[in-house]
Amino acid sequence: NQNSVSWGFPIVNFVFRVGIGHAGTLISAILFLFRQHWRTSINRFAEAMTIFAVVCAGTFPGIHVGRVWFAYWLVPYPDTRLYMWSQFRSPLLWDVFAVSTYATVSVLFWYMGMIPDLATLRDRAKHPLRRMAYGFATSVVPGWHTTIFPPYFVAGAVFSGFGPALTLMIPAREWFGRKDIVTMRHIDCMCKIIIATGSMVGFAYLTEFFIAWYGANPYEQFCFMNRAFGPSAWAYWTLITCNVISPQQFWFKFIRERVVLIYVISIFVNIGMWFERFVIIATTLARDYLPSSWSYYVPTWVEIGLFIGSLGLFFTLFLFFVR
Repeated sequence: NQNSVSWGFPIVNFVFRVGIGHAGTLISAILFLFRQHWRTSINRFAEAMTIFAVVCAGTFPGIHVGRVWFAYWLVPYPDTRLYMWSQFRSPLLWDVFAVSTYATVSVLFWYMGMIPDLATLRDRAKHPLRRMAYGFATSVVPGWHTTIFPPYFVAGAVFSGFGPALTLMIPAREWFGRKDIVTMRHIDCMCKIIIATGSMVGFAYLTEFFIAWYGANPYEQFCFMNRAFGPSAWAYWTLITCNVISPQQFWFKFIRERVVLIYVISIFVNIGMWFERFVIIATTLARDYLPSSWSYYVPTWVEIGLFIGSLGLFFTLFLFFVR
């Protein structure tokens, strides 16, 4: 390369390959969003093209360095030779992050589309090694693969954490004379957080129904309608009452000032979050793709005993902690 054009063909090729990676993902994603059924003949080509283009793109920053055997210097790794530390303002370092991000997203995008095919290969494979190789394929169960789950579960984790915390803190505060440690201000702040996270969880419940309708997937639509109006609708509306409606009482200051009411609502939150898991697991599996295998889940006395035993273990450990 000429000195004035130090970013020559290697980086031109790098950007060109990354652009192809963009195009492949865009083709597959846009055609899917617009429900173009003719995409099935080309989306695999587009997704595979994306991965191969990213692989090619990843080679060029190393080539551009000049000494390919030292390409690992591009990666920001701890090194005692401080003069060799990677320069974070260097475009080459950003290329490392760009390629690794594109590669991860592209592989995931390709793999999600390949899940049904891998499952078919797994079921048809006769050799045990092939069956094992294709056994990583998962089942796309309606109601279990919605993209709202990550933020929804994060908000739900905070929500379900503050509920039991109040359930444990309030008796300890009242019975063991810890009002100087757990003040009403602490309880008031926790109630406000429960309002916020409970509202987020309620919004996520609505979003699930919207995405099921907007996605135009009949199985997904049936899954959520079955949750709300099927045989186990009582469980779904229990979780809505406990997780969405009951926390809204904390908008009123006079409720946030009454410990007994706060304690009762915290119990409702605990019940609601348990029923949320019950609804996700039990109602989804009880109504799958095959109507002849439909059932109504009823826990056995062993399952109930295990649940009660887990509560006993939890409270025993907590009492040790209090002691």
